[in-house]
This record gives sequence, C-alpha cells and structure tokens, in this order.
Amino acid sequence: MCFLLRFQWHLFVALCSVIGFFLLIRIGFLLPLYTSSSVRANVRSSLERLSHEHGWLLSDIDLRQVSSTQIRFLYRPHLRGCDPSLCYVLMLSSHILQPCASGS
Repeated sequence: MCFLLRFQWHLFVALCSVIGFFLLIRIGFLLPLYTSSSVRANVRSSLERLSHEHGWLLSDIDLRQVSSTQIRFLYRPHLRGCDPSLCYVLMLSSHILQPCASGS
C-alpha cells in the first residue's frame, strides 16, 4: 500500500497515457468525420438511408473505419440474449452494402 501512495501520480499518468493512446488510434480511423464536413454529411445521409431501407436502428451501427469512399461498420441488433455482430462495408458513391472480408 505504501508503494501505491508514493507513486500514485506516476500510476495515474501512466494509466491516462494508455487510455489516450487507444483513443488516438480510434480517432485515427474516424478522422475524416472530424476533418471534412462533406464526408460527415455523406456518411450521415448514407447511414440514414441504409437504416431506413433495412429497418435498422442507428444505435445498432458501430462505425469502425471511415474514408471518403467507404464506411466499415459493425451491425449488432439489440436482441435478448447473445447479440451477434456482423461486419459490413458501405460504398458511399454507389450505396452498395457488402459483408467485410473474412480476414477483417
């Protein structure tokens, strides 16, 4: 316990650094959403259209990677019991929805 009291600030800074590192990685995959308003608007309209066509809730969609040409996301319907998650790629220009490659 004495060790924790002596180095509590060092442990706190190390923990914050680890959390910050993982958040930076996540932000890197979603960077076009933050930097380009046209990509942000295109992603929004494409996801709204997709959810309307398939009857999905937007809260069931978890964005994994965004670029100016495509969106990679997980669809996980909120069901009772085990919720299966399915990976999809949505092409923004043609609105074609494809399952992710098996290695992704």
